[in-house]
Amino acid sequence: DHVEAKRHKGLLNKAAMKMFMRKQAMGWEAWAAYHLWLLNKKKAMRMWMQPMLASGFNGWRDSIENMKYNRRKMTQVLAKIMNMKLAAAFTSWMSYVQMCFDERNGVNLDRAVERVEALESENSKLR
Repeated sequence: DHVEAKRHKGLLNKAAMKMFMRKQAMGWEAWAAYHLWLLNKKKAMRMWMQPMLASGFNGWRDSIENMKYNRRKMTQVLAKIMNMKLAAAFTSWMSYVQMCFDERNGVNLDRAVERVEALESENSKLR
């Protein structure tokens, strides 16, 4: 029984030592993370205190923002152009269908042709 108690005491000491070591490791890791954060903060402060570095960084950041803005605007312009071409194609198709209906219903063909030509000239202005 004495041997068993000694064995349990040894196991408990071993577990306590592991917990103690884990807490020490966690403390060390927390301190190391704080120290790294502090170094990064000091580095950033030095960078902002040096005007040449700060102006270079700000210029780079502004050029990136400007590039993103231009890309968005070009995408919007391209979408508008594509929509205009689609609208022109749809309008000319509608005029053709209307002309076919007019022909089928006996409406004056000359008037229908003039109408189609007028729409085509308007569509060519949009292109």
